[in-house]
Amino acid sequence: AERAGKWARLLSLMRAGLGTATAGAGGSSSAGGDGEPAAQRRCVLAPALAHEWALFATELAAAEAMAARGAADAASVSGGGGMAFRFVEGALVKAMAAGHWLLLDEL
Repeated sequence: AERAGKWARLLSLMRAGLGTATAGAGGSSSAGGDGEPAAQRRCVLAPALAHEWALFATELAAAEAMAARGAADAASVSGGGGMAFRFVEGALVKAMAAGHWLLLDEL
């Protein structure tokens, strides 16, 4: 339950960051001459940056759905559920475990 709370906190902070980053998007750029404080000025995001934020929002929604499913599973099954990650050995680790030579050139 404690881990689920930490995931929920992390995801809520990420959602808040997303809201802060995209809140000023779409408005007109303010030069500061209108008496508006700097924190309340709106900015115009570049199309590529707006696209990246949109992708992040999609991935964050998927992570929130995964966390919600994990919390529901944890409620129905004792000791399980939550977000799960798995370590997968990469090519370097497999080669070292097999005793293969490793040439590090131009470090």
